[in-house]
Amino acid sequence: MFCEDAARRLQAALDRDDRVVDFWVRASHFESLHPHDAVAVASKGVPGGYSS
Repeated sequence: MFCEDAARRLQAALDRDDRVVDFWVRASHFESLHPHDAVAVASKGVPGGYSS
């Protein structure tokens, strides 16, 4: 699974949970073959809250 897909799944699950008012998640894939890591960020997007 790509980290972008993981971030979208986490975002969808947290959006469905009424207990979660706001969130900011970071999904990382630590590369072993490349000199860089892949990172995806997602947030709920409420006014005045966290932003991606």
